[in-house]
Amino acid sequence: MLKIGEDTAWMSDYYDYIRDGGVKEAYALLIGTLACMKSVTCYRKPQGEVRSVGIEVGGECWFAFMPTQDWLTFQWRPPVIRSKRYREAHLRSQFPDSFTLPQDEHWAVRIKTIEDSLRLLLILDLP
Repeated sequence: MLKIGEDTAWMSDYYDYIRDGGVKEAYALLIGTLACMKSVTCYRKPQGEVRSVGIEVGGECWFAFMPTQDWLTFQWRPPVIRSKRYREAHLRSQFPDSFTLPQDEHWAVRIKTIEDSLRLLLILDLP
């Protein structure tokens, strides 16, 4: 679901910012699916100049993703990593060319196609 009372213009602003057509499709599938789920809350996550979407589960920010003009960076944040719901090795095998383990305690992958978004949604397995 979308955060109650929040202006939603950012969703189309982010879409318009993306240049690559495949990434636009991936973004539309991802944000549309998350906005329709009752088990998560998605919202514009203020991070200065960075365009960022926060995804909360149970009141904690489990995931975030940032659209750039040429890809989406999707992150697993510390609360969900600590829960051990997802395994680093599995994510690395599903996104072998883009999985990264930055030093600030999150995992990240690049999403460039609608197929990447579908694979990601299957891995997330959110109710």
